[in-house]
Amino acid sequence: MSGSIENRARVLDTPTGLLSLIFPASVAVMVPFLSPAIVGGLVDAAGWTEKQAGLLVSVELGAFAWSGIAGVLWLKRVSWRLVSLSACGLLVTANLASGLVTSEAALIAWRLVSGIGAGTLIALCYGALAQTRKPHRNYGFFSMNQMALAIVCLSFLPVAINGSDGDSDSITVAVLALLGVTQALGMNAFFGTMFVLGVAATVCAALWVPNRPEQRPAVQGKNLPTNWLFAIVMLGAIFALMVSQQGLWTYAERMGVSAGIDRSSVAGILSLGALAGLVGASAATAVGDRFSRPLVISVIVILHFCALSLFLSQLTALTFLLGILLHKFTWNFMIPYQLGMMAQVERGGTAAILSTFVTSMGVSAGSAIAAFAVADFGYRGVIFESMLFAAAYLVIMLGVHAKLRSNRSAGAGVTVP
Repeated sequence: MSGSIENRARVLDTPTGLLSLIFPASVAVMVPFLSPAIVGGLVDAAGWTEKQAGLLVSVELGAFAWSGIAGVLWLKRVSWRLVSLSACGLLVTANLASGLVTSEAALIAWRLVSGIGAGTLIALCYGALAQTRKPHRNYGFFSMNQMALAIVCLSFLPVAINGSDGDSDSITVAVLALLGVTQALGMNAFFGTMFVLGVAATVCAALWVPNRPEQRPAVQGKNLPTNWLFAIVMLGAIFALMVSQQGLWTYAERMGVSAGIDRSSVAGILSLGALAGLVGASAATAVGDRFSRPLVISVIVILHFCALSLFLSQLTALTFLLGILLHKFTWNFMIPYQLGMMAQVERGGTAAILSTFVTSMGVSAGSAIAAFAVADFGYRGVIFESMLFAAAYLVIMLGVHAKLRSNRSAGAGVTVP
């Protein structure tokens, strides 16, 4: 059994093995990353209210979350290739249909289908990467690949959806013109982009995803109920952070446009934010356990508060840029960092899959709470809501670390740097 597991890990750790898992999942996770462009398009191009647009994103992310948790049931029982191809098929079909329907109800239904396909691909990727020989490194690769894809999409989608607002000199406008896009395409720009990416993900999955999983032996360890208690509390902390981060991100594009920043500049800044996220994910991989966890967590949350505070001031292109860069850096630093912590607490990989559900529910709730906050209190309400959940995250994580250290001192079998 151990030999077959090692062989599977060796296959998954190859460039083609990792690509077949990471690229489709990166396409699947684009909705939360592109939510500013989606909300902006639904409001300006489709005539939806900001609340309606935020709730649509929340609905899709909710389906994303619930389908992801199903991975706990099928990961070790169903052909990975069948799962991956089926989920890619849902993504392709849903995005094609979304561009063709005319009613709001039909669009909501197809975005639910898209969310189901996306959540399934994410669960497969998280569960499979946990079985590789270097999961921490590979989770970092996954985060970096997401950011690279988001950089490309955010660099052109806001302009392709809503137009350039008369800024004909930007690089984005010039590139789109070379591709034959000379006027706003509305939400079809987003649906078409996701359709093309979904087709590419399907080809990738068909070529390389392993056909069938193999049963892993039960994980042995001391004090497993205690470890799971810590894992559950950490999942609660992850939920709080995702609510805090997604609340701002959902309305980031709207905040920039409302401040008078031209849409091409907003698109460029959001794209640079994705680049900052790439740097954040890389930094988390490099930091690892080299520094005290309370120090690292505190510094990251303080930087997050700094980002939020910038959005409470009178926004300019510079403050908007700084806020987005800090926001995306902190968000994407904590994702692989938290997964590394989770792996040390619960080593069976189940908690890692559950974290996809919690993360998705967090971003879904973040969009929903922000939608109600912006309707009642404006953008300042969104910022204060994000600050509240960020403070809750910091308190929970520092408390978990202190208890883990106490258990280590008592010889309870839970390790902590």
